[in-house]
Amino acid sequence: MAKSIRTLLLILCLAGVGYFLLNVPSCAGGGVKLVNGEWVNFETLSLVSKDWPRADAVIVDSQLKQRRGTRSTNRRNDSIFQIRYEFTVNDKRYEGDTVQFVVATEKQKKSWAKLYTEGKRIKVSYDPTDPGLSVIVSGT
Repeated sequence: MAKSIRTLLLILCLAGVGYFLLNVPSCAGGGVKLVNGEWVNFETLSLVSKDWPRADAVIVDSQLKQRRGTRSTNRRNDSIFQIRYEFTVNDKRYEGDTVQFVVATEKQKKSWAKLYTEGKRIKVSYDPTDPGLSVIVSGT
């Protein structure tokens, strides 16, 4: 696929119209991420991450932030769970911020706020070709 077409599809996907308007499957997973110079959808990352190696990590920071909805954006009240963790692969330190690649429910975010607290030791999965890409809950 030509680079300009991929870029257009990405813009439409991020704008939330790609899947519904164009039936572009890469939009179905809730978003895309640039991995090694290629756009990959979160659904695909979620599936391949189950086979990634795991590393010990420590949570540096985590918080659940509430967002108020507005009429102008048609957004309901919801929350954002933010996390930052550090881990080491081959004597090099990496930092991650992803719990799972697919969209989280409000119930999951509240659960994570209790489960993933600052200072807690956890396991993370990381891409063996790019350890900077990591996730706590792989394969979901």
